[in-house]
Amino acid sequence: MKAIIVEDDIKASENLLSAIKRVKPSLKIICICKNANDAISAINSFHPDLVFLDVVLENNMTAFDILENFNEPDFKIIFTTAYQEHALAAFEYNTVAFLLKPYSDDKLKHAIEKVEVISIGEQRRRIEGLKATNKFMDRHTDILTFICGQSEYLVRNCNDIIFLEADGPYVKIYFKNDNDECSTNRTLSDYESILKQRGFIRIHQKYLVNINCIKKYIKPSRTASTVNDCEKGAGGCIVLLNNKQLPVSRLYANDVKAALNIF
Repeated sequence: MKAIIVEDDIKASENLLSAIKRVKPSLKIICICKNANDAISAINSFHPDLVFLDVVLENNMTAFDILENFNEPDFKIIFTTAYQEHALAAFEYNTVAFLLKPYSDDKLKHAIEKVEVISIGEQRRRIEGLKATNKFMDRHTDILTFICGQSEYLVRNCNDIIFLEADGPYVKIYFKNDNDECSTNRTLSDYESILKQRGFIRIHQKYLVNINCIKKYIKPSRTASTVNDCEKGAGGCIVLLNNKQLPVSRLYANDVKAALNIF
């Protein structure tokens, strides 16, 4: 298996090369590129099986600028990044292989194992999702599309969402318009990864809530020790603008109070 490293930081590329020799000595590094143009040329010339691709490169170039030159990449990709948290959510949401600098040998090993089992077709699909999610975050747009069926997409402003509820293998999305809701096959954690940058907070294993739609927080009573007891969680409950009451679990209670500036 042959690979290329695309990294504009010499020290970072040296560290990655050393780590690869420790973790996967059978992986042959045939080229190290510092910029996007060199990377494009090297990929076309050497046809690598795997590319370690730094997300942000010199001259304001990015990994996505490189990928735009390949309609259907036939090589596996591990993104390397020092992105801040809100951008990392894009990678987590689309479950692509990535390494957050600085990373351990175990993280590198896991990333390599991940790309070894994913198909090229599946990787392409995930990277397209990554591009879209990354644009969503970078442009600070509030438009979000929900996949509600085989060929049906619901386009909504995320500010119109009141809360999301995990329901078995699906997630139900509830909007300010009571007659408007949908179910998707994404997980609640998927939505949490991107919506937490739009004012949403996890209050319970089952619920992700728009902070701006919370009108009241009720502290837990001494007798409410379970989620179902008096509709309160062990961390109390919240009341939404539509008067819907949702339990707050003890695990998320401090996060809720912090988000609502309760001291």
